[in-house]
Amino acid sequence: MFEQVTQQIVDHIDSTPLEPGQKLPTERQLSELLQVSRSSVREGIKVLELLRFLESKQGEGTFVASPQPYIIPSRVINKRIPTLELDHYFQVAVMCAKTIVISFLKSEEFLPDHQERDSFWENFCQLVSSLGKEIPNPYFHSLWEESYQLLLANHFFEGKQQPFEWSELDTAIQKRDLQETIYLLDLLGIEGA
Repeated sequence: MFEQVTQQIVDHIDSTPLEPGQKLPTERQLSELLQVSRSSVREGIKVLELLRFLESKQGEGTFVASPQPYIIPSRVINKRIPTLELDHYFQVAVMCAKTIVISFLKSEEFLPDHQERDSFWENFCQLVSSLGKEIPNPYFHSLWEESYQLLLANHFFEGKQQPFEWSELDTAIQKRDLQETIYLLDLLGIEGA
């Protein structure tokens, strides 16, 4: 039943139409509108919150959100992930990072300002996140952010050795040296690539 109600809520949002940031009717109003029980509406709303399609704010109500195109289930439920799986997610993150950086270097966009951080990985992640906002395909940035946040939450970067000096990659990107940048990104440790 909750699957049907979940779909009905989505259909209501689309047909109204409600845009991201707009408030959803109350549970009571949705219950009357959809002709289902309030408990079923509550279950549907919970599912849509987990999928990041809706966002509830204490004392304010439930709002339509801009859902990420990619969701990692383990991240949604805050499940601890084994090291081997984290390595696989790292490989996905690096593939996205490489696509983001190369796409940016091929564009005419100006390099966004970034503040120097303490570690290689902090610098790298900050750079990729800021460049990802500048490229035309937002899905690479979304997949990068989901993977990066999962790795961060599982302390993946704390023991990870830096593959080279940060200044080498920073300089290659500043000079828009595509060949050197690709060479360095390939050193980030993707096994089997």
